[in-house]
Amino acid sequence: MTVAPDYRGIACAEQAKSSQQEKHLEALGEWLKEFKVIMRRHMDFEEADGFMRPVVEIRPTLAGRVEEIRAEHDQVWETLNELIGAIDNPGQSSFWPRDVPDATLALLDQIIHHEEKENTIILDVFIDDVGTKD
Repeated sequence: MTVAPDYRGIACAEQAKSSQQEKHLEALGEWLKEFKVIMRRHMDFEEADGFMRPVVEIRPTLAGRVEEIRAEHDQVWETLNELIGAIDNPGQSSFWPRDVPDATLALLDQIIHHEEKENTIILDVFIDDVGTKD
């Protein structure tokens, strides 16, 4: 299962970044809330042994890498909450509202890299010929 950030999020972030209008920052906040729901479903699937469980069963030596990848979910979740909080409750977040567009773009880049790592580990396990004792 792959999550690719839709272009609407990138467009919202770019528009909020280049605009001084509050409505663009609010639109980005609404998109972040929608994206958070999508990410929660995606993370829940993966963390419920979605497709990483077979990876560890086939190659137990990769358990550490799989756990590192899973831990990135916590970082993504925390950042999403901080970004939403910066817009909804500016004084309660570690981000300033005007930093949210750049931070959103950085988060989307982080998610893309995260997905690439997941895909690479899965391909390594299911495509590499490690040989057996036939």
